[in-house]
Amino acid sequence: MPKRAYRPPAPEGFPNAAPIRCHRIEAVHRIVRANKCLHAHEDTVKAHTRHGGCGPWCNLSRRLAGFGPAEAALGTTMPTTETLLPGLVALGAAAAFGTSGVASKRGLAHVEALTGTLVSVGTCLAVYVVTAPLWMRAEDWFTVGFWIFALTGLLQPALSMYFANEAYSRAGATVVSTFAGTTPLFASAVAIGFLDERLTFALACGTVLTVAGITALAWMPAHGGAAAVAARSGVAAALVFATLTAAIRGITQVIGKVGLDILPNPFMAGFCSFAVSFVVLGAAYRWRRGRWPGRQPRPGLVWFGITGLCIAIGAGFLYTALLVGTVTVVAPIIATFPVFTLLVAAAVGDERITGKVLAGVVLVVVGVVVVSGSAG
Repeated sequence: MPKRAYRPPAPEGFPNAAPIRCHRIEAVHRIVRANKCLHAHEDTVKAHTRHGGCGPWCNLSRRLAGFGPAEAALGTTMPTTETLLPGLVALGAAAAFGTSGVASKRGLAHVEALTGTLVSVGTCLAVYVVTAPLWMRAEDWFTVGFWIFALTGLLQPALSMYFANEAYSRAGATVVSTFAGTTPLFASAVAIGFLDERLTFALACGTVLTVAGITALAWMPAHGGAAAVAARSGVAAALVFATLTAAIRGITQVIGKVGLDILPNPFMAGFCSFAVSFVVLGAAYRWRRGRWPGRQPRPGLVWFGITGLCIAIGAGFLYTALLVGTVTVVAPIIATFPVFTLLVAAAVGDERITGKVLAGVVLVVVGVVVVSGSAG
C-alpha cells in the first residue's frame, strides 16, 4: 500500500477553508489563531501561503518587528514579546506627534497658519505618494471605503490641522497639544451617542481628570495689566481652536472605524484623506488670498515641512504598532504625546516647565490614557 502524503487539516476558525499544504503549517496555524492579520479570513488563507503575505508593507513591518523571513512572508502577527514591541513603536509615534507641535510653533513665527497647514499636509501627501508601492493595491480604488475617507478629508486633516495651527499661534505648544490631545473624549462621546456604546466608570473618571487638567492649564489670575489680559485672551482662543481640533479628530475617528471595516488598508485611507485635504486647503488659500501660494520665507517652509514629516512618520509608526499589537496597548501610549511636546519644547528652550503646566499635562494625559484604555 503506497504511503499517503501528509494532508494537514483546515485552519482553526475556518472550517470551510481548503486544507493548506505547506511545510510551515505551524506558522500558518499561528496566524489564524492570532486572528490579527488584516487579511486573515477564509478567502485569503491560501493566498497568504501561496503569495507570501498581504503585500510588501505587511512583510516589511513584520520583518522590522523581528520575525524571521518565513514568518514574515506568511504574514504572522505574533511578536516575540506581545506588548513590548507594539509599546515601543507606539512610543515612537507619540514622540513624532509630540515633536510636530514644537515644529509648528516655530514655523508660525515665519508664515501664517493656512500656509503652514498647506505645507504640512502637502509633505504628508508626498510621503504617501513616495511609499505607495509598499502599500497601494488596485482593488482599493473607488470602493465605498475610498469614498468614505475622501469625504472625511474635507474635515480631517485639513480643518483639524488648520485649527491646531491657529491655536499654536496663540499659546504655547505644550498647552495646545494637551488641549488637542483630548480627542478620545470626543470619539467616546460620539460612540456613546451613535454607536450604542456604554458610559463606563473608567470613562467617567478619565473625563473628570481631563477636564481638571484643562482647567488647570487654562486658568490664569484675574488681576494684571494689559499683558495679562492679552495672555488670557490668547489662551482662551487657543482652547477654542484646540477643542475644535480634538472634536473633528474624534468624529472622524468614529467614521474611520466604519471606513476601515470596508477598506482595511489604513495607508490608502490616509492617502485619500490627505489628498482631498490638500486640494481643499489649496482652494481655500486661493479664495482667501486671491492667488496661488507663491514664495514664502524659507524657515517657515522648513519647519512646517518637518511638521508634516513628523506626522507622516508618526502615522507609519502608529499603523505598524496596531499591526503587531492591540488597540488596548497602543491607544493609551499614543495619548501621551503632549508629554513629548513638553519635553521637546523645554529641551530646545521654547518653553519653561512650570508647576501649573506640569500638573495640567499630567492630569490630561492620565485622563486621556484612562479613556483610551476603557475604549480599547
